[in-house]
Amino acid sequence: MLAITLRLITAVLLAIMFALVKLAATRGVHVVESLFYRQIGSALCAVALVAAGPGFASLRTKRIGAHVGRMALGVTAMGLLTASVTIVIRRLGATERASTTVFWFAVSSLVPLGLLMLHFGKAHDAQTWAILAAMALAGGLAQLTLTGALRLAPVALVMPMDYTSLLWATLLGMWLFAELPTPWVWVGAPVIIGSGLVIVWREHRLSRRAALSASAATPT
Repeated sequence: MLAITLRLITAVLLAIMFALVKLAATRGVHVVESLFYRQIGSALCAVALVAAGPGFASLRTKRIGAHVGRMALGVTAMGLLTASVTIVIRRLGATERASTTVFWFAVSSLVPLGLLMLHFGKAHDAQTWAILAAMALAGGLAQLTLTGALRLAPVALVMPMDYTSLLWATLLGMWLFAELPTPWVWVGAPVIIGSGLVIVWREHRLSRRAALSASAATPT
């Protein structure tokens, strides 16, 4: 249930982040800049969480190769698809803290993105920088909640929660861009969100059944 909650929060944060990316694009911000500043936000959020919790020693890792691979997939996924990333994050979660995974992803991805920024980076006005800062914060928090959810539960359980982002994306589109959803969105969104709720209910029942079975099998 905690994993599902984290993934639902992730859906809200990602919808906000994507809306801000689009808003920034209308002000001349290149996608490379958005990715670069998002990763700065992720690194800062991870550092803050580490400083407040397990300490910087927790950032030590013996799985640099896995983190670099996750970075390569993640940078690609931010511009394309994301299924492979969720599987890698799940596997890293077996040994790594959420903050450690987010930190190494953010810091390592700043290297290739920094090189691209030499070409695409440029100055912006104060309002655009504020949009980028909010986008970076939303993206950083989303990375933490996403990684935490995948560390706590199987991919098949938490991924359906992503469909709730349809609701938030629709509301943000109406508010920020005056984009009205088509009738098919109004028909399909409740069905998708309802399926996610059914999964939550089913997993809750299965976990209770497993707990009762384990309790009955325990000798007194």
